[in-house]
Amino acid sequence: MVRPEAIIEERKIICVSWKWAHEDRIQTAFWDRDKDDRKLIERFSKVIQTADEAIGHNGDRFDIRWLRTRALYHRVPFPPQIITIDTLKNCRSLFYFNSNRLDYVASYLGVGEKGDPGGFEAWKEVTVDNNRRTLQRMVKYCELDVVLLERIFNELNPYIPAKSKAWNRMVSACPECGSTSTVIVKTRWTAAGTERTQLKCNECGKYHTVSTNKLTKELKRRKV
Repeated sequence: MVRPEAIIEERKIICVSWKWAHEDRIQTAFWDRDKDDRKLIERFSKVIQTADEAIGHNGDRFDIRWLRTRALYHRVPFPPQIITIDTLKNCRSLFYFNSNRLDYVASYLGVGEKGDPGGFEAWKEVTVDNNRRTLQRMVKYCELDVVLLERIFNELNPYIPAKSKAWNRMVSACPECGSTSTVIVKTRWTAAGTERTQLKCNECGKYHTVSTNKLTKELKRRKV
């Protein structure tokens, strides 16, 4: 823990990289030559507001909070509520890996490995010396992390609960891909006395649970 009186200069965000699902292009925003992160925050804030879900590894505890803190510093609007999928939380709560670190999970799943950001010296060259070549190397590292995260998420996705609904708003439709090719796995009663039905998508393998009453009404309408 650093004492407030020991702070010489406030921390800033060097770069942020992201991509949209099912697209190949990776986008990156990084601080300008004056080592200011305001434009970076302004750009990414607009991006994340348009996302249905934001996926990150330790994103809830670190990335989102850190971005929002810098947005507050610059008085840049930033959404107070974001639907997130934190793969670190999923790894901890739903699985039992030897390590929940991104590089280990990637290795375990056989989807790749993290690059080398260059350690402390590289960080010093960027933050103190404003070395643009080293900055580009760090940007490349961040972009490779985005690719690795997407690969991990795609492997975990069938095993984790859905947080939002795809374009198809039908009760029986898969919340992930929107397919109506779903099958009933089981039904159960909650402690409150509500019957719930679990469905599984034949296309992407995603599970989701819905109200049995709503599902029954929908199925009756489809038969009419």
